[in-house]
Amino acid sequence: GKGNKKRRYKEERRGKREKREKKKKKEEKKFFFSSRRRHTRYISVTGVQTCALPISVMHFKIAQAIEASGKMEYPKKEYLMAHHYLRSTEREKAFPYLLKAFDAALANFAFIEAKEFYQDAVSLTNDGTHLYDSSGLLYLYFKMTWLSRVLGNYREGIEYAELGLKLSEELMDGEMKNQILIQKGLTYFRLNRWQDARDCLINCLHADASDSGFIKAMANFGLGNVCLELSEYPQAVDYYQSALHLAKQLNGEPLIGTLYNNLGIIENILGNHLKSVQMYSKGIPIFEKSGDHFGLARLYHNIGMNYADETSWKKANEFYGKSLSVSDVMGLVPLKSITFLNRAIALVNLNRYEEAREYNFKAYRLLTRLNDELGISEYHKVQGILEREQKNWSEAVKHFEIAIEKFQALQNKLGVAETKYERALMEIEVDNRRNAVIWLEKAKEDFANQDLQEKVKFVNEKLAEIVRRETEAKAEVMHD
Repeated sequence: GKGNKKRRYKEERRGKREKREKKKKKEEKKFFFSSRRRHTRYISVTGVQTCALPISVMHFKIAQAIEASGKMEYPKKEYLMAHHYLRSTEREKAFPYLLKAFDAALANFAFIEAKEFYQDAVSLTNDGTHLYDSSGLLYLYFKMTWLSRVLGNYREGIEYAELGLKLSEELMDGEMKNQILIQKGLTYFRLNRWQDARDCLINCLHADASDSGFIKAMANFGLGNVCLELSEYPQAVDYYQSALHLAKQLNGEPLIGTLYNNLGIIENILGNHLKSVQMYSKGIPIFEKSGDHFGLARLYHNIGMNYADETSWKKANEFYGKSLSVSDVMGLVPLKSITFLNRAIALVNLNRYEEAREYNFKAYRLLTRLNDELGISEYHKVQGILEREQKNWSEAVKHFEIAIEKFQALQNKLGVAETKYERALMEIEVDNRRNAVIWLEKAKEDFANQDLQEKVKFVNEKLAEIVRRETEAKAEVMHD
């Protein structure tokens, strides 16, 4: 009847529509049908018709048009050229643009994007497209060793360094070999492998290609870092001053700013807070001028530590917040983890214990991911302080003992001395003056062995306070 005819007609129409849709989807896998807006935009910029072209051909034509036009500036042009050539019929042409895009991303502190450009460039060498550009690949290995260290991917950084060193030997490129060795040494430093770090850096200092002032400056900088962590402060200052002298000759402002920062750290440890601030103040305009947000984040953190040493906890917390606002956006996990630790201490002293506990735990998670044993030692010290302030005595003792053991294993004398001092404060809290004196004397001896006279003076004041209290207590008993 009429009803059946109508139903069959509808089913036939539905079947034809489904066939058309299937055909359209199949064609869309082969061809790029741009929206009118996108098509118009490409025509206006490149003059190239982009509708209904195979995707790889379309990308190639767009890349050629962008290359020929003078309408785009660096780095936008490099980003687009890398993107389109990589997806075109001539992928090998993407390689030089990927290198430029990689450099532009690093210069703008877009570290995640830089890593993506690296991976794209290496994909060309892996598929045999661009194996002949070995020098470009060597440069990428060098930069990725540095980037991996900054982002806290230390073991990955060592792997990149090994690849780079092997390729530099094949190419007989002594200059690049030394630059990679420096980055490898600085990565070993972050892994607390002091001797491995020293070996890499000293090799650079004495190698034939070390005529380069920059390589000598970086080697001295790295050796200064190792000495700083091992509490060898006079040697650290000597290395930093040598690096600073060379960096000034080379007008190497980023390195100059970093050296002022590190010299400020030493002055702070030695108790010279005014000199420390002066050093940091020299670094701030250098980092601001160059747009080095990484350098500024480190400075903000260290200024926060200065305020902490002066017990200005609100200001300390404020500067830690400034540092975190930068390191969080840039993905600077190592700096972020240490700032979490120090912010936890500031929050403890502001009686904001739950927040302090949260920040210390966040630090621990990051430090564990980084395999940063020195940072984990600091975590236990901070956790001991937190437990002490909340009168969880047994937990405090447990964390202080773990911290001391770990600091000793890492030869970090300052960490050992500071933790012994914090343990002494706990004994004062529980009114165990005898044990407090024992721990204060231990801390005093350790500080004296590092020639930290300001800290020795501070411990002596605590010892004198204990003696005064005992004398007053005895006098009260006699009076009664």
